[in-house]
Amino acid sequence: MTTNWSEDAVSQLRRLVGDIDDAKVSAILALNPTIEDVEEAVIWIEESGELRPDGEWKLSGKASEIFDILTSDLEDESSAH
Repeated sequence: MTTNWSEDAVSQLRRLVGDIDDAKVSAILALNPTIEDVEEAVIWIEESGELRPDGEWKLSGKASEIFDILTSDLEDESSAH
């Protein structure tokens, strides 16, 4: 099931992912993701320290791209140290 964005997609997206800069909002919306894609990326971020040992759940597709966009600052900070 795919859920469509409301007319105010930017506000809706920020409610799902938190306060992110406009560049990230634009990059995510340019992917034309479903709400489920965004929710899956957010869940992955929140649970990233607890990956399943069986490796069954893999992040892929648009959710993976959204994850990369949302965590790009974290990757930049860790490579700077």
